[in-house]
Amino acid sequence: MSAARLKEVPKEGHVPVRPDLAIEVVSPGDEVYELDDKLADYESAGIPLVWILNPNLKTVSVVRPQQPTVKLRAEDPIDRRGIHSRVLGQGRGLVSAGLTDHSA
Repeated sequence: MSAARLKEVPKEGHVPVRPDLAIEVVSPGDEVYELDDKLADYESAGIPLVWILNPNLKTVSVVRPQQPTVKLRAEDPIDRRGIHSRVLGQGRGLVSAGLTDHSA
């Protein structure tokens, strides 16, 4: 959630505020229909930005309602081709999404 919207979050109890960003991490056992169902849920909830992280392929698919999906690789900046996240800010690489190998 963006800092500008934090005032909407109650100090206690259930948080009835939709997030600005949803992130799905693809697991080896995930089925395509399961992901499609989740994306439909996110869209019906009004979530404006969804990232689908695929650790095996080291990609992030950026999904926005009524727009084409954009696939980014680990070395691509988030703001490539106009992609921008109000949550993380512009110009940060996908290292923060955990897609690069830090063990080397």
